[in-house]
This record gives sequence, C-alpha cells and structure tokens, in this order.
Amino acid sequence: MPAAVAALFLVLCALVQPAGAQQPPQAAVQALATAGFGAKAALLEQIADSGEPWARPVLQALLDGDLKMRKADGQVVLTRPAADGFALYDPIDGQELGQAGRFDLKRLAINNALRGQLRTLIATLSLGDPDPARRRAAVRALYDEI
Repeated sequence: MPAAVAALFLVLCALVQPAGAQQPPQAAVQALATAGFGAKAALLEQIADSGEPWARPVLQALLDGDLKMRKADGQVVLTRPAADGFALYDPIDGQELGQAGRFDLKRLAINNALRGQLRTLIATLSLGDPDPARRRAAVRALYDEI
C-alpha cells in the first residue's frame, strides 16, 4: 500500500507544472507588455530559445523601439511609421492590424542591461543565418560585446 501511495504521488507531481513553467513563445511576446525588467530578461531568453523564425525580428523590433503595446486592448504589436501615426502588425505572423496614433500606443520599456542582452541574443541567432554577410556581422557584434 505505501508503494502505491508513493507511485500515485509521483504521478501527480509529474502532472503538475511549476508556477514558473515556461509559456508558449507567442505568449512570452505578449507578456513583455506587463513584465518587469527581471522577468523580461527571462522572456527574451525564452523567445530566442524557441527556434521560431520570428524570434530574431521580434527581438530586433524591441531593441529598435518598434515593439509596442496597443493601449486599447493591451496587445503587443510591431509598428512601422505611417502617414497618420503607425501601421500595426502582428509580431508573430506579420498580419496587418490597422493603424494607430502615437498616443494610442505605449513603447515597451527596456533598460541598458536588456539592450545588451538583446544585442547578444540577436547576434547569436544571426550566427545561423544562411546569409554569410549576416553571419559576419553577427560575429562582429558578439566580438564588440566582449
């Protein structure tokens, strides 16, 4: 009987995810809108480690200040300058989401530590790029971080 209880306990422990369990990478992008700087560092690592083709462009957009939160619904969007403010795009699939004025958006805050982390992650992801020029630029960027 004690062995059965122990086995049941182990099965239940395996089914329960820890509170800090990783979320899908798409959810990690959305979580950047409300996370503090420490949590953002972990989210950036998760996005970079996802292996998704959109990971590097999303990280670059955050570094460039082009990843913002739409105030109306809290959605994280990729922005590009447009005639009447900004054109909005889904950061994952690139789907056009309309336009918004600059006061309708909130820039996602990053500090200097996150900027350094972003540069390193982007350069690391770029090392696997099929374009030799991008790989050379990635090596230079990593060298500059040393």
